Amino acid sequence: MFSCFIARTPWTDSSVPCGLQALLAYEYVITLDQEVRFIWLRKKSGAALLFLAVRYLGLLSLVVLTAGSYAPMSDQVLSCSTYVKVQVGIQFAQYLPWAAFSGLRALALSQMNWTLAAIIFILACGPFAINFWVLGGVGMYGYNIPVIGCYGGNYETILDTWM
Repeated sequence: MFSCFIARTPWTDSSVPCGLQALLAYEYVITLDQEVRFIWLRKKSGAALLFLAVRYLGLLSLVVLTAGSYAPMSDQVLSCSTYVKVQVGIQFAQYLPWAAFSGLRALALSQMNWTLAAIIFILACGPFAINFWVLGGVGMYGYNIPVIGCYGGNYETILDTWM
């Protein structure tokens, strides 16, 4: 079985996400002409809006917000903590269009079985609900690391993870 190990260093903590962002940006650039042709130049529909939500929430989350975490921020004004909460909220919001897509796909493949589609949609919303519970109930914070930038964490203890 193949496994990959990357040693955690300040360089890998900051360079690997930048490489992933560059790869994502490259994918967006090379498929932009198809997006314009099939989505932007046609009549807007629910499917087109769902596509745009899936595509651009991911872009906003991974490229714009993560790139902004390398900017210097103040610990006193809590701007880093606020930034982390906004970033995590947008990352969690990506689960909702994915859940809608899963429910609609189940609806189409099950020959309009609304009960099955609703169950799949509700189950697909589970990660969104659980992650927002962590954000709201347990709490998130941000702190600055000089080499890496604004870094987020939560107040969850080991006992909380066992629940």
